Amino acid sequence: MRFDICAVVMTALFALSTSNSQFPTPKRNGPTDLGVGSWRLEVDQHHAEVREASQPQTARVEVTHRDLITTCVNGTPTDRRRWDVGTAGEQALVFTMATRPATAGTRPSEPGHALIRFVPEAGHRYEVEVRTDRPELYGTRRWERGAWKPVVRDRTIERGPDAEDRIVSADPEWIDRACP
Repeated sequence: MRFDICAVVMTALFALSTSNSQFPTPKRNGPTDLGVGSWRLEVDQHHAEVREASQPQTARVEVTHRDLITTCVNGTPTDRRRWDVGTAGEQALVFTMATRPATAGTRPSEPGHALIRFVPEAGHRYEVEVRTDRPELYGTRRWERGAWKPVVRDRTIERGPDAEDRIVSADPEWIDRACP
């Protein structure tokens, strides 16, 4: 790793010393920031400093179950299945389920609206899944209020002993409106 940092510094200093540089010229009123990979080089007229680049301040959330419908994200109505969220605090997501009975002539059920909350971490990738203690609901597609629950799983850890325990959302609150 030390070699990479030295190479970045040497390249930047050489580039700044030549007139036909592909790098920006230092400004008189402040530092020039040259981003290289996960490192950042700040250069001004008097010195150069290498620092680790700041991490992204968002997290990616994706709905994976086809019958799970997003109705609200942080108080804003939506029907998106994928979005980025800020990591400044708790996120509130509201979901319902599409009820498409597999048997013709069967009445759709009342799935209700489930509000879940979680606190995302910057740079992490999350998936929203459906859990139920009644596996027959996956086949009948008659989702009833309280019989299903959305969960947020941190997919940043793909394998290993902690991978299955990465449910980061709280148990759902059942609410009467699609977007409180």
